[in-house]
Amino acid sequence: MEIGARPGDGHWTVQVRDTGFGVPPEYQEEVFTPYVRAPNARRGGHPGTGPGPAGVREAVRLHGGTLTVRDRREGPGAVFTVRLPLRDRDPGRTAGGPDHGGGTDGGGGGRTDGGGVP
Repeated sequence: MEIGARPGDGHWTVQVRDTGFGVPPEYQEEVFTPYVRAPNARRGGHPGTGPGPAGVREAVRLHGGTLTVRDRREGPGAVFTVRLPLRDRDPGRTAGGPDHGGGTDGGGGGRTDGGGVP
């Protein structure tokens, strides 16, 4: 599995690439329906008939984003792509810049050294 993320023009793009069964083009929307699996996955002998992709797509949608899937062009597997809009929660900060929770109020609520999430 490969995971990558990059900022774009007003959004973040996150891609997850796997080397599994892939998702045939005719099922690339249907796999986001709860409890639906593409025929090639059902024949593969691996269990998994839950709401997984549908739940993820709904969570992404609630954040103003999209989730899509396509077959990998280079070998077996699928590529899931999440696009999430950048939102500037602090007008004094650049959109998409780091937010370490520290703020400037002196409340000590988080790190301000860029060391990650408290």
